[in-house]
Amino acid sequence: MMSTPKKESLRHNTALNKEILAKILANLCLATFCVDLNNGQMRVIVNNSRLQDFMASFDYEDYCAHAFHGKLSDHIDLLRKISLEKLREYAEQEKNEISFNFEISSIQDSILKLTLYFTNLKQGSYCYLVFTREQKSDILTAIAKRYIYDNCDYFIFLDGRRNSYVSFSVNKDSTTPPPFISDDYERDIVLYADTYVTQEDRDHTIYEMMLARVTEQLDRKGSHVFYTSVKENGRISRKRLEYRYYNKQERMILLYRSDVTEIYDQNFHYAQELQAAVNRAYTDPLTTLLNYQGMTELATTNLKNNEYLSKALMFIDLDNFKAVNDTYGHLKGDEILKAVAEVLKSCTRDKDVIGRIGGDEFEVLLDDVKSHRATIEIGKRILEGIERIPYDHGIETELSCSIGIAFAPLDAKTFPDLVKVADDRVYEAKRLGKRTIIAM
Repeated sequence: MMSTPKKESLRHNTALNKEILAKILANLCLATFCVDLNNGQMRVIVNNSRLQDFMASFDYEDYCAHAFHGKLSDHIDLLRKISLEKLREYAEQEKNEISFNFEISSIQDSILKLTLYFTNLKQGSYCYLVFTREQKSDILTAIAKRYIYDNCDYFIFLDGRRNSYVSFSVNKDSTTPPPFISDDYERDIVLYADTYVTQEDRDHTIYEMMLARVTEQLDRKGSHVFYTSVKENGRISRKRLEYRYYNKQERMILLYRSDVTEIYDQNFHYAQELQAAVNRAYTDPLTTLLNYQGMTELATTNLKNNEYLSKALMFIDLDNFKAVNDTYGHLKGDEILKAVAEVLKSCTRDKDVIGRIGGDEFEVLLDDVKSHRATIEIGKRILEGIERIPYDHGIETELSCSIGIAFAPLDAKTFPDLVKVADDRVYEAKRLGKRTIIAM
C-alpha cells in the first residue's frame, strides 16, 4: 500500500522536528536519558555523540555496558553509582536530585557534571540522567567564592603527581599566605612551617602536610583534617587545614585553611571550666583530697586499666577523732583533718589514689605494690604520722587510726569488693583495740 502525500509530509515534519529538538537539547546538555526504574528500560532524549539515538529505547544495563563504559572507563566508581540497582536504591530513599562531577581526558579544560533527577508518575518511577559540561575556571571560581571569602585564609589547587600547586585565591586579610605558585610543594611547606608555624607544632605540621601522609589519609578516609598554630599579627592563631580530592585518579587535591582561633579559645576556656567543675564535683573541699565519688571513679578506672599490677587498698578510720571535736570544736577538728590529709600525701606517691570518703574515714589505693610487708610499712608510717598530729597542733587528746588493707587481685579484683574486704579488716582492727593494722 502506498503512503498518501499527507502522511509522507507528516512523517517528514515529525522527523525534522525530532532533528531540530535533538539539536536544541544538544546545545543545552551533552546527553539526557530517561530510565524506567520499574522495567529497566531507557529512552535517549539526546546523546550529543549519537544524534541518531534521539528518542530511541534501549535496555539500560546493556547501554551502560556498551556506551557508558567506552566514555567512562576511567570512572568505574561512578558507573557503580549509576547502576540500575543504585538508581532504584536512591529512589527508595526518596532522593530528588543527586550530582556527580568528573573529568574525561579527551575533553580539555572541562568538568562533566552528571545530575540524576527522580520523579514518580502514575505509570511508575523514573530517573533522568543529565550530562552537562562546565569550565574548570567556573567551577574553581564558584568554589573559591563559597569557601575563601566566607571561611578561609587561602585555597590551594595541588597537583599531587607533580608536587606542585597554585594558590587559586588568597583572602586579602590573611597575613600568613603561602607562595602564590610553587613547583615544589614539599620544599615550600617546610619553608612555610619554619616561617609561620609555632615551634611546638612545626614537626607535626610538616608531617601532616607531606604528600605521602595526605594521600594515605585521603585514600583511607576521603578527607584529611588537622590543626596547627601559626604566628600571625603578633599573636598565636589556631588554624584548621583540610584536604580533599578534586580528581582522585589524577591526584588533584584541594587544600583550604580556615581560622578557628575564636572557636579554639572558646573551647579551651570551656574545657578548663568543665574540668574545674569536674574537679569540684570529685574533690573534698576541706582537705582537697578526692571525695567519695571521685575516689570510687578514679580507683575503679585505675584497677581496670592496670589489671596486671598488684595493688592495695587501705581503709583508714581515725581513732578518738570525736573526742577532738567535742573538746576543741569543729574548727580545730577541720584543722586536724587537713593535717591527716597531709600525712597521707607525704606517705604515698603521686600515682597512688587518696580520698576522704566520710567524716573521719579515708582510703588510699596503692599502685604497683611490691609486697605485703612493704605495704604494711607504709601503713605504719601513716599511723605514726597521725599520732604526731596532736603534738604539732597543740592538743592533748590522743589521736591514732585503725587500718584495714585488702590486696588486688589476691583478695578481690573490683573496687567495691576490695572496699568490702578492707572495711571488714578495719572493723577487726577496731575490735582488737584500735591503733592496729590488719592486712589478712
